[in-house]
Amino acid sequence: MNSMSDEEFFRGIREDIIDYTSKMLGDAGSSCDKKRSTKVTTTKSGINDAQLKVEAVPKDNNGEPQAKVPMEFVSLCSESHHEERKGTPAEVATVPDTVEHSKCDEQNDEPPLGSPEHSPKIEPLNKGKKSKEKEKKAAFRKQLEVKAGEAMQAKRAEKKASKNTQRTSANANGDMIDKVAMEMVSLEITSNREQSDSESDDNQSPSNATKKYQAEGKKKGKEPKGNQQQAKQRETTTKGAIGRSVSTSSPHDPPTVSQDPLGALSGKLQDIMVEISNLRKDYFANSSRTSNAPATPETPKKEKKKSTESTRKERLHSTTDDVSLPPEHKLLVQLFMLSSSQRKKYIERQGIELGLLTPHPYKKHVVLVNNRLQPAVEGLMYEAKRYLAETSGPSTQAATAATVTPRKNGEKPATPGRTDSASKSKHESRGTYEQQVNFLLNDGNWRTEDRYDPERTLVGVRNEANEIIQERLESFVAGLVERKVGYMVEGLLRINSRNNMQSFVDDASRIGNIYINSILLRRCAMEGDRVRVFVLSDAQSDDEAEEEETEVGNRSVLPEEDVSMTVKSQNNAGFVVSLLEKRHNRQCVGKFLPAAPGKKHYRMFMPRDMRIPPVRVFKQDWPNALLESRKDTAVESESVQASVPDVTEVLYQAEIIEWQDEVPIGTILKSIGKCGDLEVENESILVEHNLDVTPYGEEILAQLPAVPYCIPDEELARREDLRGECIFTIDPATARDLDDALSCKRLANGNFQIGVHISDVTYFLREGSPLDELVKLRATSIYMVDTVYHMLPKQLCNTCSLLPGEDKLAFSVFWEMDAECTVLSTRFARTVINSCSQLSYEHAQLMLDNPSGKGLDVDQFPEILHGYTVQQLCEIVNTLQSIAVKLRQRRMDDGCLKINQPKLTFRLDPSTGLPTAYGVYQMRTSNELIEDFMLLANTSVAHATHKAFPATSLLRSHMPPAENMMKNLARTLANHGYALSCASSKDIRECMEAIITHAEEPDATRSVLSVLLAKPMMRALYYCSEYATTARQFAHYALAIPMYTHFTSPIRRYADCLVHRVLAAALGIDVTPTRTPEELQCLATICNDKKYNAKVAGEASSMLYFRHWLEAAGEQEVDAAVMSYAAHFIEVVLIHTGIVLKAATKKLSKTATVVFKPIEPTGSCLLVPNDRSIPPLQLTLFTKVRVTIKLVKDVITVCSMLPIVDLKPSAKAPAEISNDNFNKDMKSARVF
Repeated sequence: MNSMSDEEFFRGIREDIIDYTSKMLGDAGSSCDKKRSTKVTTTKSGINDAQLKVEAVPKDNNGEPQAKVPMEFVSLCSESHHEERKGTPAEVATVPDTVEHSKCDEQNDEPPLGSPEHSPKIEPLNKGKKSKEKEKKAAFRKQLEVKAGEAMQAKRAEKKASKNTQRTSANANGDMIDKVAMEMVSLEITSNREQSDSESDDNQSPSNATKKYQAEGKKKGKEPKGNQQQAKQRETTTKGAIGRSVSTSSPHDPPTVSQDPLGALSGKLQDIMVEISNLRKDYFANSSRTSNAPATPETPKKEKKKSTESTRKERLHSTTDDVSLPPEHKLLVQLFMLSSSQRKKYIERQGIELGLLTPHPYKKHVVLVNNRLQPAVEGLMYEAKRYLAETSGPSTQAATAATVTPRKNGEKPATPGRTDSASKSKHESRGTYEQQVNFLLNDGNWRTEDRYDPERTLVGVRNEANEIIQERLESFVAGLVERKVGYMVEGLLRINSRNNMQSFVDDASRIGNIYINSILLRRCAMEGDRVRVFVLSDAQSDDEAEEEETEVGNRSVLPEEDVSMTVKSQNNAGFVVSLLEKRHNRQCVGKFLPAAPGKKHYRMFMPRDMRIPPVRVFKQDWPNALLESRKDTAVESESVQASVPDVTEVLYQAEIIEWQDEVPIGTILKSIGKCGDLEVENESILVEHNLDVTPYGEEILAQLPAVPYCIPDEELARREDLRGECIFTIDPATARDLDDALSCKRLANGNFQIGVHISDVTYFLREGSPLDELVKLRATSIYMVDTVYHMLPKQLCNTCSLLPGEDKLAFSVFWEMDAECTVLSTRFARTVINSCSQLSYEHAQLMLDNPSGKGLDVDQFPEILHGYTVQQLCEIVNTLQSIAVKLRQRRMDDGCLKINQPKLTFRLDPSTGLPTAYGVYQMRTSNELIEDFMLLANTSVAHATHKAFPATSLLRSHMPPAENMMKNLARTLANHGYALSCASSKDIRECMEAIITHAEEPDATRSVLSVLLAKPMMRALYYCSEYATTARQFAHYALAIPMYTHFTSPIRRYADCLVHRVLAAALGIDVTPTRTPEELQCLATICNDKKYNAKVAGEASSMLYFRHWLEAAGEQEVDAAVMSYAAHFIEVVLIHTGIVLKAATKKLSKTATVVFKPIEPTGSCLLVPNDRSIPPLQLTLFTKVRVTIKLVKDVITVCSMLPIVDLKPSAKAPAEISNDNFNKDMKSARVF
């Protein structure tokens, strides 16, 4: 039997019936309206509808329909019902008369109703029995013609009887048409059945056939007896009604309403429904016969679903029969095709049925291994893990690739399971520490251990507790070094801030850095830890290096971590052998993620520092708020959850206590507060950067000198008294810690004596004291937007601060200089000073702008003590400026490189602490004046201390920038038509100045170059002189100074205090410091870390307040400069603030369209505004544009970008407020 779905089966029946009936009744109605006088003839006796057939279907010898032929309709009625449907011999005998009457009607002028002219042409398929079928068709059509005429006459009679029931008539007419259509179905079905019976095997009589169908009906399942009896009763009544109607009417008399043809048709409709139900049962029985799954449909929808399932089962059974698989193979395929959750349920249920697993006694959804199997569980698990480790190589990949159909990029696999690895990088980050090391040492290929080079295979380094034995690992690495496979390097670990899987260690012996590409390969070391790394010594070829340089050069300049990603993992690749020093405190700030389904025993904690992976916190370490909220349970109602604070919006401080493979395990230390609050956010910044701001205890404060402090007479006797000299301070207007003061006087020989006087903090902060032990851990003052966290107790800060009119202890440096500013002599002394005035940079600038001092307003300046006047101070300030200019020029000639970046200042609301305005601090000439003399003092002290104590002096060095990054920057600028020489700091500065001078937009060019040049620059670091051996290690690259240190800010930097002690010992006026070079180097490291963390925290605080200001202000239009661009983004620098933003081109579509073409070497980027009145702009490096920024989900976002068409100065933006007026307003604000 040809396969045909049940949907196609019944769709064909329905379409044929509707088309045929609609056409016939439509033509019949129109013909009756046109020819009302035409008589409609009918047969005198009932016609057996079983003898009429619409379409003959050819069959094969077995009675089955042939291919591509509509399916045969076979009745499954009972024997009595079958005989009743066949009709009586008298009814059969009336067929020839009907045929003759039909032929007479065909000779009339008007074709009769139901003739071929009014009905669709149906071509019989069986040509041998053409004449017989034509006679049956004619009789069939004539009978339909009679019934249609009767229906139309009944309709007209109803309309004449009551015109008010027009709507009811229409509905009756529609019901009548539907019933006539269903009667046609009955006629067609029964005629097909009789035709099928007549063409079947001659040896089988109709009675036998009926018995056969009856038997099959009993076997397959039939209608209930009650339904069959009702159908028989209705059919008998209908046939009687039709017979009476036909026998009592004349062939030429029109039908009347009393004959009730609709009642007869309703009975036919019931018979049709029974017949269709039997046909469906027969079809479903035949389709499911091969699968031995009998289908007894209850409703049509269920029958269709079960038929589809039986067909699918038949296909699956046929497929599995063709492919014979062992039971274990079948099980593997079944598990593979299931999803992870289905696979788990399948294994658990099968395991419980087999007795291998048991449900947990009181925990739902938890299944345990049966106790009797516990001794063998560990061995089975070990075998499975070993198998995975041995087969996780390229051979497995090849086998998998051979069974998977190749697909295009981005195309999803056809199977629900997936065995091919996504990328090489994912392979490299999988497996244990030993497996990843073996992968790295064996050319980056996954193999089993027996296929690796034995000399390059790390095995047997763990003990029974699965811990790595350091001695065995060291021995293995020593063998690699001996065979010159690689070499060892010690250094500080740096982790990519955007991908915590990638880390780097500086390698001074090579151009590139050491790249470590997984957490396990770095032994779970964290940012800043000192590690010992094994580095592969395999050098790349010149061709490879050239290709990599080309690839990097075509991209925008990125941070060092991103640039190294273009280099192959084999180049400068390594792994951590040992963790020498844990310098990271293993603490972080973040918030809990929403509970994962089924993970009720732990929650994931997401640190804000992206260099730390998500931390797993188990339930016993949860905070009380999380235990009370029960956010991880899905059974609580929404009202209960709404009443409990959401712990996912609370910031916590966490600590990592251990690692499980690559996952850190942590515990919660404390709750900081709710996200978004300014005070909470500021505190989180401090905690995140490991900055201690805890107030000093009472026992420490009790040891401090009294306020006001009175200098003892014996101390005055040991010091040089300068209280009568004209000494003054120049600091920011809001400064309270006054570290330094200046003096200048002309000597009798015509030379100048310049003095820099620094607060003598070490007189009070003695080495090894309880206060000193606490201060050395803080190492620096922290300058946030809303406050300052002092390194020293505030009481001691006020005692040491060089406030005017007070006697203060100082450490002074004096230079004698001639008219050419050549330093003739230098001396150091401990002094006592009394400042005559506290000037701000604004006051000093007014003096520099008016050198004569005649136009100065005395009321604009603070009080000047000791009999000095504003004009006298103005003369001294201008003398110092003339000397500073020459000193500055000398440093520039030596190659000083200065990269200034904007610094934000804010005006705060005194009541709420929220920012109301912001500005950018501008560097003036007065700032440079102070800077020049502080640099000179630091340089002089560095040489003096190193000369006296070459092993224990604290110095500060700045290494040259990363060579590879500078080459990439030079190549990028060259592609845009700009030349940059990296030979020295002087060449870099001169090239930078030349580019800015010849640029169309100097301010935009300066902003971009400052950002680009800051990226490859190294951090300046403190170090103990014992650990520096070459001139390059001593030198300060940016200042172009051979030796440098910090001496001028002891109130806010602990490193300066260490230098003061060494200088006092060098002068013989104090004891020699007792700390060893190792201890001094450790202190230098602390100072480096704290200073950098404080700088980053201050910048983060500025960005926090800027975001809050922007959120309150809404959208802001500012000028920006293009720094880089690609197909999907444009990176810009906000000119006045120095903030770098990346604008997605999709978000700019509301105002402009970005057209990018990848044209070598830089690409073409065209900005086309939607406003056609604004011309398009070709974007290149340093292009100045106007952008609109706003805060979206706490992120500063560029929402529009347009060319600058109006270059006239507009109203001052907040960033462009005059600094003079701004600082006047700032004096009363809490801004530091």
